[in-house]
Order: sequence, then structure tokens, then C-alpha cells
Amino acid sequence: LDAGTVTAVRARELGRRDAFERADGKPLESVYGEQLGNTISDLAGGLANDRQRAAFARAAGDIAVNFRGGVQEHERREYIGYQASVSEGVISTAQRDIALNWGNPDAVQAAIQRTQGEVYRQAKLMGKSAEWQEATSRKMTSNAHKLAAMSALENGDVDFADADLR
Repeated sequence: LDAGTVTAVRARELGRRDAFERADGKPLESVYGEQLGNTISDLAGGLANDRQRAAFARAAGDIAVNFRGGVQEHERREYIGYQASVSEGVISTAQRDIALNWGNPDAVQAAIQRTQGEVYRQAKLMGKSAEWQEATSRKMTSNAHKLAAMSALENGDVDFADADLR
């Protein structure tokens, strides 16, 4: 079943978003599962007797089940990786907004809230504990205030930096 192995490898080569959000709308398992099924059918058609066909059918069934499980696991890992990269992007953008809008408390607070929301979303996605969520949220909030204070100092506003760090 070399063709089946090639099909499995091709399915797993699709990374991140392409693995779970396909242009044709078909699930990855469907597309490559169909190709594997066709290969199995072609090979079974060339067998000479019922005993060979029965043995091949058992082995092919195991291969198909393992293939589906492997593709589903690949899709899951790629989905989590993609969503984690989205969270990192949202957090980075919020930090940039804080640095650029340090003098606007509403903008800083909105960016902090976006960051905290992403931390909680990321924790849920990755199966992190409530303690991790809280600690990471506090750390990100602290970093946000430091960033605002540093930006204020870079712009010569010592009073704002002092007030923000209190």
C-alpha cells in the first residue's frame, strides 16, 4: 500500500489553516480518505482469490481507520497552532496600540482588555489551568502598564509615567 502511505503523507503535509479550512470546502479526511479508498479498491480488484481478498480487506480496514485518526489528529494540532498564532497576533497588536496610545487611558484600557480576552481564549484552546490564565493575564497587564510608562518617558512625560506605575 505504498500509494496509501503517499496519500497519508500528503494529507499531513498540509499545514496550519490549509489543514482545516480548505478552499474546496471538503474536510481533509474526506479528500485524502477518498483517494486512499480508491487505492484500496484498485488493489483489491487485482487479488486472485477470496482468501487474499479477506486478508487484504482486514489489513486495509485497519489502515483506513489509522489513516482517519491520524488526519483528524493532524487537523486538530494545526487548528490549535493556527489559533495560537492568531492570539499572539492580537496580543502583539494590543501591545503596539498601548505603546502608540500611551496618553489615552481609554485606548490603553481597551488594549489591555483585548489582551486579557486573548489570554483567556488561548488558555481554553490549549487546555491551560485557571491559575495559568490568571497569572498570564496579570503578567500581560503589568507588561502593558510598563509599556505605557516607558512610552510616556520616551516622550518626556515623567508625570504620566509615574502616575501609571502607581
